[in-house]
Amino acid sequence: MSFSIISSIVAKLSPFFRYATDDQTVREEKGEFVNGIWTVTGLVKWLSPDKKTEHTVKYKADDTGYHTEQESRISPGVIASLAG
Repeated sequence: MSFSIISSIVAKLSPFFRYATDDQTVREEKGEFVNGIWTVTGLVKWLSPDKKTEHTVKYKADDTGYHTEQESRISPGVIASLAG
């Protein structure tokens, strides 16, 4: 089987997973071909031990390595106040 056929099959599958735990930790990840390169993007979210600050780290892994975006720290109270 040629690589192009395999990559076409894998690209259509678009592997994805997500889970959340009772303590509001969330992890999700998706893999796909981007310009012929297998690329994985995802995020991890968790609450600080005092439950006042939500942390989120987004990441991407490809042929150039593992890269994270700036972590966001938004208090759940602030999010709730913006939501109304």
